[in-house]
Amino acid sequence: DSFTKANPDAFDVEWEWEGRYWEVSYETGSRPNGIEHESWYDKEGTWIRTSTEVLISDVPKQIKDYLTADPKYGHGNYTDNDAEYIQTPSGNFYRFELRVDGVDVKVDVSPDGTVTFAKYDF
Repeated sequence: DSFTKANPDAFDVEWEWEGRYWEVSYETGSRPNGIEHESWYDKEGTWIRTSTEVLISDVPKQIKDYLTADPKYGHGNYTDNDAEYIQTPSGNFYRFELRVDGVDVKVDVSPDGTVTFAKYDF
């Protein structure tokens, strides 16, 4: 019910139990080229987060500028043509996958330009 109320226009909906959460993959927009999303809900139906893939070219310029200006990550290269826009009850952010100094890293950038998380994959 929580999902249906929040996403009344969703189509191609698929549910899967992932340990502690329900993961629902779905599309919105117009068929056949809808926008793909993944949302997570706990067993009580509480929304945890939603992730939407966006092309790097569609990420707001100010977010890309914040990342470019960051001294640790700004010289990295995108490893993909897309990023994730992640929405949570506590705030939203963009997640980028970069190659920095030969190391893969995931970097989260909030709308105000703060790098809120970085995970290195050695």
